[in-house]
Amino acid sequence: SCYAANAAYGSQNVWDSHYKAVYHLKDGTTLSGADSTSNAQHLTSNSAIPIPAELDGGANFTGTQYLQRSNPSFPSGTAARTMSAWVKVSGSATMSIAGYGDNNVNGNRWNFWYNGDSAGTLGLEVRNYGCSFSFTRDANFHYLIAAFPAGQTNVNQTKMHLDGAPKTTSCSSFTINTSTGEVNLGRIPA
Repeated sequence: SCYAANAAYGSQNVWDSHYKAVYHLKDGTTLSGADSTSNAQHLTSNSAIPIPAELDGGANFTGTQYLQRSNPSFPSGTAARTMSAWVKVSGSATMSIAGYGDNNVNGNRWNFWYNGDSAGTLGLEVRNYGCSFSFTRDANFHYLIAAFPAGQTNVNQTKMHLDGAPKTTSCSSFTINTSTGEVNLGRIPA
């Protein structure tokens, strides 16, 4: 097939070494945490539910249902990084969307979250600190991006985009020191 790992459009030729992991979650009927890059940073499902999504499949997470991998080879400390996800939120609960690191010390994780309170905010948090912007949930998928530039140390230097447009964010001032304890989709890294 032209999509085999070493084919023209395969993982070894599309997702180069700059991509640490890419998760497509299969087809919406069967859930897969397979990493599409050649890095093989596959996720294990903990009862996550497959759903149709914007691209390929997706997963429904409830806090006890998630995808996880221990000790990923992701950027740590204050290294530059970009994380993105297709996101569809419903309900008014505060939830973790996707992230990595650990939950031991402030600044140790890199995590997308949604706060469904009356204000409604979407953002990136590094354990008790982060950047966020107003977000009104709807029935659509949205493409969320957080980029942390090289040479920076403070979470307030994070650039966020939603659906291709830069967002004006409200940010804490805190030095990040991201660990690589685990990566999670649908749960705060432990």
